[in-house]
Amino acid sequence: SAGSRGILAGKKLEDMTDDELKIEYRNASSVLYKQQKAGNKDTTKAQARVDAVIKRMEEKGISVQKRAAAVPVTAESVAALIKAGKLSAEDIQKLLDSSAE
Repeated sequence: SAGSRGILAGKKLEDMTDDELKIEYRNASSVLYKQQKAGNKDTTKAQARVDAVIKRMEEKGISVQKRAAAVPVTAESVAALIKAGKLSAEDIQKLLDSSAE
């Protein structure tokens, strides 16, 4: 259960393995995001949790990988992929066929 992992279980950041820190970062970021989306919650504690996890990860030399913003798909971006040889008409047809199923 969520209550048995990471900070929620009382495990200190200093005692977490690299994998546990990565999971803790994901969980802490998720809580912060949800509170920000709610718009009416104080995010101070959630932000402090994320900051503490990031600090510990950096101390251990673990790369913090943040999600990149989604790039909108436009006719121009598809054309650029085709010109670069990264996307073919056959690829597009396969995608269209699979989405119709």
